[in-house]
Amino acid sequence: FVGASKSVQSGSEAVLQIEAPGASRLVLRFVCPQGVSVTSLAGELCGTSEFPPQTADLTVRPSSSSRYPRLITVLLDVRDAAGRRLPSASTRIYVLPRKRPTVKISLSTSPVPQTVTRGANMFTFANLTLVATGSGEDIRITSAQLGYRFENAGDLNNCQLFDGATALNTGSNVVNPAGDSGTYTFTFDNQLTVPKDASKTVALKCNVSSSGRGSFAEWSLSGNENFGATGTATGASALLTVIPSASSHRMTFVDMGVLTVSLDTSSPTARLTPASKTDAVTTVLKFSAANEAIALSGVAVRFDGNNPSAVIKAT
Repeated sequence: FVGASKSVQSGSEAVLQIEAPGASRLVLRFVCPQGVSVTSLAGELCGTSEFPPQTADLTVRPSSSSRYPRLITVLLDVRDAAGRRLPSASTRIYVLPRKRPTVKISLSTSPVPQTVTRGANMFTFANLTLVATGSGEDIRITSAQLGYRFENAGDLNNCQLFDGATALNTGSNVVNPAGDSGTYTFTFDNQLTVPKDASKTVALKCNVSSSGRGSFAEWSLSGNENFGATGTATGASALLTVIPSASSHRMTFVDMGVLTVSLDTSSPTARLTPASKTDAVTTVLKFSAANEAIALSGVAVRFDGNNPSAVIKAT
């Protein structure tokens, strides 16, 4: 055997490197304690198995049901063409308990509470953060729950969770809040995978009814919500931690956007301008939008003076 003994997490792969020059027969004996198995492409290896003499790398996958480290001893028996035993060796594989799949779920502080214009489509009301740091394997998410508070259930419709541009719940799984405030379940037809030791951010988007009557809506986490979360490799239920919302995510509805126009502080005061002056700055206006972005297509201004032809072009 080349190299030192190996430590490997249960269910993960380890590579045994073998050097057996002059061998015509190669036999490996895996001494496995109860509850431990070792597999390869050749099948179960606990016990005695013979391999082609030219074998150099043997990939094995030890598995253990124990919560404690277990030891596998591997004995190498090499024979030459005459059946004589060549110098043999042994090595050890320490099988470590598989880490349980774990995931922590919380709401991001973004977006902050703000006003939303009625009739807005696919507005982001909240961002879910899913963290699998320290998990023993990748996490598969098949459903999610969030709390919802509102004044009028019909204010929101077509609520979906998005992984980037991919909607996780579509068709009949789209959520349309109705009835009382409470917990709503999002069932995924597009499963979400959170890689171990990594994180995912999922956006909650809804359409806002143009004829709604309530003044606000808020999605949140109390810490008691359920999520369908399992390990992708084992199918074991993940250890789930739901962190209660630390801040408000209340969105307030308004009927329309508001545009305010004022004289900017940088606007010049009254002064004399020489004739034939080009690009003279006469006025600086400040435009402010509230409640939503506003597209400005033109501005009407009035010229006051006793010689209208004095201004040839205004931009």
